[in-house]
Amino acid sequence: MKNIKSGISGKVRGVRSVSLKEIRKNYAVFEIITNFTVQEVFDDISELDGFEVLRFEGSEIEVSYLRKKGKP
Repeated sequence: MKNIKSGISGKVRGVRSVSLKEIRKNYAVFEIITNFTVQEVFDDISELDGFEVLRFEGSEIEVSYLRKKGKP
């Protein structure tokens, strides 16, 4: 989870905070507080290595994250 939060915080423009809201076996839900629009966050996340945008609707972005081999 730490890698995901730091990846978002460090590479998505205008992020003020990233909070883990829910965690289950196959997914986690994060809340991202930012000064930018959802579209701008979508654009930045879609360009991050390991992240794949699955759905974008309203103020929600559903993303899949694949860990790189050798990383926890």
